[in-house]
Amino acid sequence: TYYLFFTLSEKDGEYMYNRIAMSKSKDLMTWSEPVCITEKDLKTNYSSPGNIIKIGDEFVICICRSALENKAQIAD
Repeated sequence: TYYLFFTLSEKDGEYMYNRIAMSKSKDLMTWSEPVCITEKDLKTNYSSPGNIIKIGDEFVICICRSALENKAQIAD
């Protein structure tokens, strides 16, 4: 099975949310529907998945976070 990790951007009202999503494929031609693996939160806005590292029996994914700095910009 092949795994694809990518940034999924979605607009909700006046805000744009970035999340990390994942799809799977057995043949690299047909992919599953995206599944978000990070929360929808303007305080984190995860994006740009990179390396996936195996540590023991677990895998860790490296991602970026671009939170809004001005709290007045963040929806409550």
